[in-house]
Amino acid sequence: SYKLGLSVILVGDKQDSIFYVNSIKKYCERLNIKWDIPSRLPEATLPALTLQPLVENAIYHGIEPLPEGGEIAIIIICRDEKLNIQIRNPISAQMKESSRQGNQMAIENIRERMLLAFSGAADMRVEAEKEQYTVTLEIPTNGLENGK
Repeated sequence: SYKLGLSVILVGDKQDSIFYVNSIKKYCERLNIKWDIPSRLPEATLPALTLQPLVENAIYHGIEPLPEGGEIAIIIICRDEKLNIQIRNPISAQMKESSRQGNQMAIENIRERMLLAFSGAADMRVEAEKEQYTVTLEIPTNGLENGK
């Protein structure tokens, strides 16, 4: 079973991710961030270390290899008792040619934590299109399976 001590409220994780991105952004002028987040979020709980590693991966794998930089989009949509969280970044030529196992390990770790936390009620999708890499999390707004 998943322990509540290993979870965070989405609002807190969002604030940690914003702090992380802002601290990196001052060192990286090539990074643009598009935030599309409702001003009020419903109460939702995520496993700890969910959003921040996804944002970090988007910077490391999507922006860093591009000489001109690029944009990361962080989008949260509230729909039908679920939150849809998307993190999008450009796909570099280097990313297309390489499997870069570190990224897949982080993705698999997050997928496993979500499975344990939500007992299958959440979903995680990874899509690599021509020019864009998107990770989508769909989580219930009623919190962790064993957490409330």
